[in-house]
Amino acid sequence: MDIFLGHVLRPFTSHALDLDALKGLSSRLTLGAGRDSRGQLPFRTASLLAELSGSDFVEFPGGHLGVLQHPVAFADRLAEAL
Repeated sequence: MDIFLGHVLRPFTSHALDLDALKGLSSRLTLGAGRDSRGQLPFRTASLLAELSGSDFVEFPGGHLGVLQHPVAFADRLAEAL
């Protein structure tokens, strides 16, 4: 947990995004998260960033590891989004 908190979570949660730059790329940017992760930090972050930048947001099957839990449905949703 020390490694996760110190080397993974901390950089992600302390980084200041350039929202103006992301707004300029919004037509090329699609954010996504696993449907089963609603309410969790990764989902909330992705959906809020999509909202603030004007980008598309896509929900994928499963949770944080939906690509492993539901590979076919995940791939189908990804193909739709692209």
